[in-house]
Amino acid sequence: MYYDEVVESGRKCQIETANEEKVAEVDAKAGLYDGPPQGYHPAKVDDKGRLKLPVKFSEFLKREGSTAFITTLDEATARIYAMPTWLSELAKFENAQGEEYDAFEGVNTLAQYYGDTSDVDNQDRVLLPTNLRRGLKLEGTTAQVRWVRGHIEVLSEDAMAVKLAAARANREGNARAMDRLGMR
Repeated sequence: MYYDEVVESGRKCQIETANEEKVAEVDAKAGLYDGPPQGYHPAKVDDKGRLKLPVKFSEFLKREGSTAFITTLDEATARIYAMPTWLSELAKFENAQGEEYDAFEGVNTLAQYYGDTSDVDNQDRVLLPTNLRRGLKLEGTTAQVRWVRGHIEVLSEDAMAVKLAAARANREGNARAMDRLGMR
């Protein structure tokens, strides 16, 4: 989900998407925030392939139901979608044709090969599909998770190291770009 607009109302402000769906509420005076988790967080993958989600992540995921679709679209990072969100993503491509359909078919092939559903259990764990956890080297490790654009992103230690190296290599240029966009 993208945060497109902050709508203020008294002490509280709501963060809404382009389609006016409320995704978060912030009470500025009390300092309360009711939106997606922020930042990267460590999450262990046990020897059975179960990813232990931080509580904030599992609670936010469960708001849309306890069943998740877990996959990768790029063979580098895993994605955990609430099932209604995943189905909504697929629906965007119902009428795709030509190059768009070919691109969708390629991405969907990866998603279906690596993906499967999993319920969030009472200990806030999801079972990572076998092909996914082996392919992304997530077995028996501590991954990093973050909430991004309506799903949970899961990075292996190696993938996180690559992402950090890229961010550090271009940090000055990125900071200037964020300044131009008005980030304080």
